[in-house]
Amino acid sequence: MRGVFQGRGGMVLAFSLGLVIATAATAGAASLITGKQIKDGSVASRDLSKGLRKQITKAAVPGPRGPQGLQGPVGPATGVAGGDLAGTYPDPTLRRATVVQLREQPGPSCLTTYDILCGSVDSGNYWTGAANASFAPPGYSIEPGGYIQFQGAVQQVGAGYSNGASPALLFYLPGGRRPAGTLRFPVVNFDHPDDVGHIRVGDNGEVSLMEFSSVPGQRFDISAVRFRIADPQG
Repeated sequence: MRGVFQGRGGMVLAFSLGLVIATAATAGAASLITGKQIKDGSVASRDLSKGLRKQITKAAVPGPRGPQGLQGPVGPATGVAGGDLAGTYPDPTLRRATVVQLREQPGPSCLTTYDILCGSVDSGNYWTGAANASFAPPGYSIEPGGYIQFQGAVQQVGAGYSNGASPALLFYLPGGRRPAGTLRFPVVNFDHPDDVGHIRVGDNGEVSLMEFSSVPGQRFDISAVRFRIADPQG
C-alpha cells in the first residue's frame, strides 16, 4: 500500500483522496439538522429516546413548604348583616339596590331640597318625568359596592329651569351620593336627535343638561349615567 503513494503520482493520488474525504465530511456536517430548522411543536415524545422520555416524565420533587400567612379577620357567626349584605349570618345575601325616585314639582326648591326636579309650576318653567308610559320615572339606584345608576327620562316644560350658572339644572344629589369629581355622560334627546349635548354630574351634587337647545317639550334619557360614589360610607 505504501508503494502506491510513492513518487509524484502517489502525491497526486493522496491529495485527491484527502480532498474527497474533506468534501464528504463538509457535506455531512451541512446535512445536520439544527434547532432553527425544527418547527415549534413538531417534535413528539415518541421521537425522543427512551431515557429522555423517562427523565422528563419523572415527577418533580416538591420544594420546602412556605411559612403560613397571617390569619384574616373572622366574620360574625350570627347576627344581622350590614353594608352591602342583607339577611343574617351565617348565610347573608347581597343587598338589593335602593331605588330613589325624584320628586316632582310643585314642591320645595331644588336649591334647598335634594332629589327633587327643579323649576316652578306657577311660572310654567320646570322639569318633570317624560310624558310617555314607556319611560321609567326619573331617579337613580344606589347599588352594592357604592355605585349610582340613573334611570328614566326627563321632559322640559316651558323653559325648564336655569340657575344662571347651569343652562338646564335638573336636580341635586345629597352628600354621600356624589362622584369624587365632575363627570360628563352622553344623553339622548328623543325629540331632536341632531341636538347633541351631555349631562354633567358635579362633585357638589349638581345634575345639569349642557349644550342643548332650550326647546319646550323635549325629552332626555338620563339612564347612561353611572358612577362610583366618592365616599360610599358617607
